[in-house]
Amino acid sequence: MATPSPSAQPLSITPRSRVRSPLSDDEIWLRLKRAGLDEESIKQKDKAALVAYIAKLEAEIYDHQHHMGLLILERKELASKYEQLKASTESSELFHKRDLAMQLSALAEARKREENLKKTVEVKKECIASLEKALGEMRSECAETKVAADSKFAEAHRLIDEAQKKFTEAEANVRAAECLQAEASRYNSVAERKLRDVEAREDDLRRRTISFKS
Repeated sequence: MATPSPSAQPLSITPRSRVRSPLSDDEIWLRLKRAGLDEESIKQKDKAALVAYIAKLEAEIYDHQHHMGLLILERKELASKYEQLKASTESSELFHKRDLAMQLSALAEARKREENLKKTVEVKKECIASLEKALGEMRSECAETKVAADSKFAEAHRLIDEAQKKFTEAEANVRAAECLQAEASRYNSVAERKLRDVEAREDDLRRRTISFKS
């Protein structure tokens, strides 16, 4: 600690205006003696002013120490808050990493589902295309079958018409045959009757011949 030089102006600090120091005047004076200062070396100086100056310095040191203590306490409080914030940050980072891992897992699962859905959609598209192709072939086949069926149906109608005509002709022929059969029966009856008449005449002629011969 530097002491004021003899050529400096005398201090204007009086004992009444001294800043209160945690040390008493005797203790301050004892420290000065231990530092090698005696009354002879400070005869030309204002003892009270020097003591007041030293007291002021001691008070400032005390204030500095007090502020330093407050700063230390504040530093400890800040360190505690820093540790709490650090722990909270680490916990938040841990939660964030866990959430990020869950999100990445969910994203991977969603991408996997998307790929599966895309594959399913592709398979469905292929199935739909195959079904449409088969449906087209079936329609074409049905159209061909319908044309063939219409042709066969027309042919069947033609054959039915021809059969109907033939049946009508057959019925006419049957009726004509029946008429011819009836007429033949009638002629046969007449012939039989004539044959019986002839036979009767022959019998009569035979009897007459026998009678004539007799």
